[in-house]
Amino acid sequence: MRKLEAVVSIGRISACVLSFVFGSSCDPIPIGRSQGVLVADIGMTFDEVKLRSTLKVKPPRHMGDGTQLDIETVVFDYQIGDSVVRFPQSRYYWLGTRKTDKEHIAEMNIGITPRKVPLPTLNAFQHRLQAQLLADGWMPGHHIAKNEEVVRWWGGKRTAGDGRYWLRGNTLVIFEVSRMDEQKRDEPEGAGEYIVSLAIRPKGDEPELVYERSAWPY
Repeated sequence: MRKLEAVVSIGRISACVLSFVFGSSCDPIPIGRSQGVLVADIGMTFDEVKLRSTLKVKPPRHMGDGTQLDIETVVFDYQIGDSVVRFPQSRYYWLGTRKTDKEHIAEMNIGITPRKVPLPTLNAFQHRLQAQLLADGWMPGHHIAKNEEVVRWWGGKRTAGDGRYWLRGNTLVIFEVSRMDEQKRDEPEGAGEYIVSLAIRPKGDEPELVYERSAWPY
């Protein structure tokens, strides 16, 4: 239930943020200059984030259950803790703690797409970033079918989520693609405008993932 509540909460907040940042039309929104670097990772405190970031980070909100939450829409470069990989001109961040540990960050969502783009452009954008993560020591992960029934559910495939999940230490990065315009009847495959965000969680949130080089077959 804890995991489901987190996913629902994050999805609700992300939808509001995306609507505000990217608007309802498909016209590119002016990006502007990066206001600094946000350095945040699973297990860091908000004080550590503020100390290590050049981006001006406001104090988090203290929620009724004792957890802490910070949501901001701003242009910035994002760095995952000590990783050398940076995500330039990100558009928003969502950082939160949990009831089990109200001081250390355990949930993050980072909007890393500078603007809405067609799906082929987005796929190339993701591929480039995933290659950088691999070079930085991150390991790709995927779900593996436990039986033939699952294989049938997955359309004959024995794995799912290839290229979407990346792990280093206790930090799990999940690429999440969102379509930003309405689907049209009889539109061609790959039509529309898309963005990608990073959902970042502790490794234990996805215990069934298997991490191996074959999970990113490039």
